[in-house]
Amino acid sequence: MKYIIPIILGLLVILKYVRYIQKKKRKLNLNDITILAFLVYLIIFIKITLFQDTEFTLNLTDTLKQANFIPVVYTLNTIQDNLISILKTIIITIPFGFLLFLLFIDQKNYSKLIKIGFMISFIVELLQLFKINHYLNIDDILLNTLGFIIGGSIYCLMFKVLVLSKKQQILEKIRNMNLNSMRIFYHSTATLIIGYIVSILVVLHLGTLPLSTLEGKTTVAFDPYQLTVEEDGLAITISGYYKANFSRLKPLFLCKLSLNQEPMYDIYTLNEPYSPQDRKDFSLLIVGWNENAAVMTININNNQYTTDIPKGAFAIPFPEVIDHEFLPYIYANDDSKFSVTFYDEFNNKVTIPFIRSPLK
Repeated sequence: MKYIIPIILGLLVILKYVRYIQKKKRKLNLNDITILAFLVYLIIFIKITLFQDTEFTLNLTDTLKQANFIPVVYTLNTIQDNLISILKTIIITIPFGFLLFLLFIDQKNYSKLIKIGFMISFIVELLQLFKINHYLNIDDILLNTLGFIIGGSIYCLMFKVLVLSKKQQILEKIRNMNLNSMRIFYHSTATLIIGYIVSILVVLHLGTLPLSTLEGKTTVAFDPYQLTVEEDGLAITISGYYKANFSRLKPLFLCKLSLNQEPMYDIYTLNEPYSPQDRKDFSLLIVGWNENAAVMTININNNQYTTDIPKGAFAIPFPEVIDHEFLPYIYANDDSKFSVTFYDEFNNKVTIPFIRSPLK
């Protein structure tokens, strides 16, 4: 999937342009070769900027919360650690600036180049809202725009060198583009962008379920998760979902607790599936099977939470997000940092063993 989508999009636009040339019943000229080279670059550009990873998110609310709208400050504070990334952000648009001056814009019209460069950079950054490991950053837009300016400057310098050597006619032949060539180029570019958006929606649709999946089922909701608890006489099935935007559910896990077993409980830590990999907070969920307990107390680093629990199957979320540093204590059931205690209706302690159950 990582390469299939951009390859398909690329073949579509290139074949579309080749078909246009065939309809005109003419051979490839320097102008056509340049446009095809531009389209190939555009495919590479989209692959690097938009398809660097193919994990997408429907949780646009979360990605907008993480966006950086304050220019320059973030880049200056992280320049030592992210110098290579910053240079890549600039370099990737240098060919774009060069080709825009070569094909479409008068070489003296820097203001138009900056406007187009900023607009393209803004659209690309906006489309990255769908990506898991990238958030909208105004600095990326500015760095991309700087790449456009550098690319245009390189073209101007090359043009002056060719003028001095009296070979500027090479560039002039390429610039003699007819309206049909420009139209097919714009259509191809639009195809790439629309194809990208459609592919995201298809991937996300295939990887999620409709909200109606929860209808008619016993549910436990704790933002942004939804759980269903079902009993069929032989086992309790607990399914976990993440509630994404557009009324869709991302399946997270499924576990079954046999009704033939003794009372037991299990612990799950859930992290938002569309969050970046460096996020280190989790939601805590206690699930199990109970016969005698009426109350459960969860203690995390002296932060206590007490709630009633039903007879039979239960799924109880801890109301606060926990940091990853407590994970070793949680799964080791270390009473010094983390503990789960059960009591009956008379406040007598009830023993329910901690048993790991397999997830599917």
